Amino acid sequence: MTEEEKRAMLAHDPQAAQALHNGPRDGFAHNCYLGGLGMFFQKTVKNTIIEKLLKEAWDGCLRYKSAGNKKAFREARKNPEAVFVYDDPLLACLNSVLKESIVTHHTDNDAVRKQQLLFWATDIGLTLLNEDIYYRARAKLHLKDIIDALADHPEWLELSPVESENIRRWNK
Repeated sequence: MTEEEKRAMLAHDPQAAQALHNGPRDGFAHNCYLGGLGMFFQKTVKNTIIEKLLKEAWDGCLRYKSAGNKKAFREARKNPEAVFVYDDPLLACLNSVLKESIVTHHTDNDAVRKQQLLFWATDIGLTLLNEDIYYRARAKLHLKDIIDALADHPEWLELSPVESENIRRWNK
């Protein structure tokens, strides 16, 4: 983007300055309340496309875990916790810790929907790791690399004042 294009963008939408960098956002790159790209990202990308894709992928994983049996699939939809179970201790740990963490940290007025989306993402990811040794082996290496990096830089996990305020404001 040229300097002239940046100036034109900022003249049109002063908040769009956040779109000019790749750092963590404290606000929105594009305001999600006034229409335009922000509303498109919030309503179309996040609340429609991502949710729909997660639901379809989750249904696919559930069908797979039910061995394609329609009756088992219907029962699994009523009690997915009984289907998304892992014998591998690492996967069982990740499943437990992630789901407990989701319930603990997503408590705003839209918590049920947000928790469901994150549960679906967890089930999809862990099913992939459980069923495919290629990804499972590499995920273990990725987790080791992440743990090593965080051991060297625990400060990366500290919340900024703005992040702390965000959590305080949205927690019930």
